Amino acid sequence: MVRNLIERGLEQHQAGRLNEAKTIYKQILVLEPRHPDALHLLGVIALQSGDAGEAIPLIERAIGVQGANPAFHANLAQAYLAQQRVAEAHTAFRRAAALDPRNPQFATGAASCAAMKGELGEAERQLRAVVHRHPDFALAWFNLGNAVREQGRPGEAEDC
Repeated sequence: MVRNLIERGLEQHQAGRLNEAKTIYKQILVLEPRHPDALHLLGVIALQSGDAGEAIPLIERAIGVQGANPAFHANLAQAYLAQQRVAEAHTAFRRAAALDPRNPQFATGAASCAAMKGELGEAERQLRAVVHRHPDFALAWFNLGNAVREQGRPGEAEDC
């Protein structure tokens, strides 16, 4: 039953019917109060609706149940960024990247947070590692160019 509800909720969510999806995810939590996907997806809806303050505790609860899910950590990082909590976002992205080192988005997110914290050299180092492993990942190249430019090397940044 819960699996069917999750599938229905995801269909509504992906179709942009957030209120309908939210209702379904809440129904799941009545049946299983610690269901990690329902908690996480409710948090994602809150984040998509502009309420990072509501999203954070929901996603944190999901992580408390299923801490090895890198997507949960990455979405928590996005919620922290929405509240300008860069250090916490950095930690969450690093955790996501450690859990799934093959996903360049997580490592790029961590490096971007390092840059936001003013750690431009560290951000550059991390981004160079990402583009080395994922040479077709445009966002990492773009962010690398920005990190290099912000360190006063505009000519080198253009090459990125």
